[in-house]
Amino acid sequence: MKNKDNRRTQNKDKIIEVAINLFSQKGYNEVTMREIAAEVGIKAASIYNHFASKEAILNEITVIFGEKLTESIYPAFNVSEGDGLSEFAQKTSSATDNFFIEPLHAKIGNILMNEQFHNDTVRDFLLKELIEKPREAISAYFEKLIQSKKMIEVDPLLAAKLYHSFFIYNFYENTLSKGKNALNPRANFERDEHIRLFIKNFSR
Repeated sequence: MKNKDNRRTQNKDKIIEVAINLFSQKGYNEVTMREIAAEVGIKAASIYNHFASKEAILNEITVIFGEKLTESIYPAFNVSEGDGLSEFAQKTSSATDNFFIEPLHAKIGNILMNEQFHNDTVRDFLLKELIEKPREAISAYFEKLIQSKKMIEVDPLLAAKLYHSFFIYNFYENTLSKGKNALNPRANFERDEHIRLFIKNFSR
């Protein structure tokens, strides 16, 4: 029974792995359940023992991506009480860069970008996890800095939007260019310059 459960788990993981590669290479709409099953090495009917539909696979990929975001990026927003704007920017930008440079994360980002206007789950996920949650965390931290006189008097939510917008822009550009922009020699310079200018204009 245990071996059967292990094999089932392995098959499910393999389906996800294969689906990510195929969705990323060919596009979600161009891939069939039969094609995924063939690549995995199981019968076409057997794939439905794991996922009821192709959309269910996509939704599972979205969940996995969310879990990886929670593990890798969100801890960087838990900055120390004494950290100023410079420390905050360094920690969050470093965590973000390290996350999205991973090939698996880049592939999933590409899939989600392509499906955001066709799938409500994907759209809601991107809005919540890439825009709303980070913006709320940044805004809350900026508010603390303003109260402790480490940041100029400014609307913290607006400041958060200004700071965060560069990274959202970067994510979309990298995804649309399929990672080519990340290899641009100006990429690191532009990120660092954005942070420098923000700190220069908003720090006390």
